[in-house]
Amino acid sequence: RRQRQRSGSTLLGWESHTVKAHERTEAYLHDLGALAPTMNPNDLLLAEITSAYDVDPDGALGGGGGSGGGGSGGLGEGASATVRRAMHRDTGRPVAIKAISKRYLFTQAEQAGADREMVNQRRLCHRHVVRLYETYETDTELFLVLERATCGSLDDLLFVRRRLTELEAKIVLKQVLDAVQYCHAQGLQSSPLSISGLVVKLCDFGHSRKVPDVKYFKYTGDIHKIPHHLFQHTGTQGYISPEILLQNSYGKAADMWSCGVLMHKLLSGAVPWNSPRGCLQEPLALKARLWNDISDEAKDLLRGLLEVDQELRLSASQALNHAWFAGIEHCTAMPTYAPGGR
Repeated sequence: RRQRQRSGSTLLGWESHTVKAHERTEAYLHDLGALAPTMNPNDLLLAEITSAYDVDPDGALGGGGGSGGGGSGGLGEGASATVRRAMHRDTGRPVAIKAISKRYLFTQAEQAGADREMVNQRRLCHRHVVRLYETYETDTELFLVLERATCGSLDDLLFVRRRLTELEAKIVLKQVLDAVQYCHAQGLQSSPLSISGLVVKLCDFGHSRKVPDVKYFKYTGDIHKIPHHLFQHTGTQGYISPEILLQNSYGKAADMWSCGVLMHKLLSGAVPWNSPRGCLQEPLALKARLWNDISDEAKDLLRGLLEVDQELRLSASQALNHAWFAGIEHCTAMPTYAPGGR
């Protein structure tokens, strides 16, 4: 009975933690008395976060754009954000805290991307999509408390292995396609996926878009097609679809192109074209010696995902029902061979 009650209270405590956070902040202000009015509100909120989470001591919690990186507590670092390992004190659940420094969000597009990441990821709940549990905001930083994927990153795995066996690639790609299909059903397009945004869970939604949206119709005549000129589009070179490179309107098919590039890299260790715009200049070639050992079903799926015409490209549902996946069931996590994978 005690175990059941503890489990239930844990879930309730986790879901209501945002309310508790505000209550604790008010308690800080009340207890500090005369000292509180002279305290920096940003320092007060950082104290609140560290009271709720046991943050890895090997790196600072805040300070994106280069600070706090390099220690074993760091999960990643970018131009405007750092990610630290942490653990929720009440539940013991491992999390990752992403600190985004506002001073590096120079343009309105970058600011909108940070806001969009929070809004879009907060409403997603799927076994292959990293959960966003809660957010904190100060005058200088945004803090995103995220589910921590413990199996390591695909990028690190391929750095060690270079490429996967066909069976391993099936397992990984099926999980990715399952997540993409879910996001598309929720009206989200990732735009674009890349191996740097995958830990065998989708985890980067800064470039995601709401699809369909009636405001697109004015420009494209299709609520499912995103007008290129409305957004400053960025993405990992080699994973961007032809329609985006040509600055045409694009939709969910752009994600499927990225899945095709990912599949090619999993099986061969390289992206299909050497130059970022290579897909516009030469057809897909699967003539290298290593492709002789790859099944015809795999190559057929790859051609369907890397179809230049977005209207003819396979959807997530069509890809999941492809013969290449016959007999493969979903797995909860891909074994990692990357050093330090947790």
